[in-house]
Amino acid sequence: MSTEHVGPDGVLILTYRPASEEAGDWRINGAQRRGTTRKEDDVNHKPEEEDKRTHEQDAARVIDLSDPARGDDLGEFQGHHLGANVSLIVVDAPPGGGPRLHRHPYEEVFVVQEGTAIFTAGDEKIEAKGGQVVVVPAGVPHKFVNSGKGRLRQVDIHASDRFLTEWLE
Repeated sequence: MSTEHVGPDGVLILTYRPASEEAGDWRINGAQRRGTTRKEDDVNHKPEEEDKRTHEQDAARVIDLSDPARGDDLGEFQGHHLGANVSLIVVDAPPGGGPRLHRHPYEEVFVVQEGTAIFTAGDEKIEAKGGQVVVVPAGVPHKFVNSGKGRLRQVDIHASDRFLTEWLE
C-alpha cells in the first residue's frame, strides 16, 4: 500500500507500507505482485535481431561501493563508469549530518530506509522517515539534514549517468 503527497514546489513524497503475507507475494520475476497477476503487455518484448546491445551490456555487474579503485568516492556510484543511466549515493549520516543547499539539472529521488530527515526543497520543508520516498524535481534547490537521534540511512538516486551539482551554499 502506498500514499502520495505533492507539495507546492512539485516535490513528491511517497510512503510505502509492506504488504502482509495475506496480501500476496511480492515477486519481481513471478506472476504475482501483491495479489495481482502480471499481464504479458507489462514486459517490453523485442525480437533479438533488433537488440543491438553487446554481451557486456547484457551482463549483470556487481559493484563494491567500498572499493576505492573503482573511481568514485566511498558510498557513491556514477553510472557512466559502467554504461548505466543513473548514479547513486548511499547515505549513512549521523544526527545533524547532510549536504549543503544545491540543485541538479535532473530529478533526485531519496529512498529513506531508516531514520528521520528534514528536507528543504525550494520553499518547502518536509519531514521524511524510513519507508518514505522523496522526489525533488530538476532544478529545485534542496538539502536535507538528519533530524533524528540515530543514523539516517537512505539511497539518493540521481537521474543522470554522473553527478552534476551546483552548490548554492
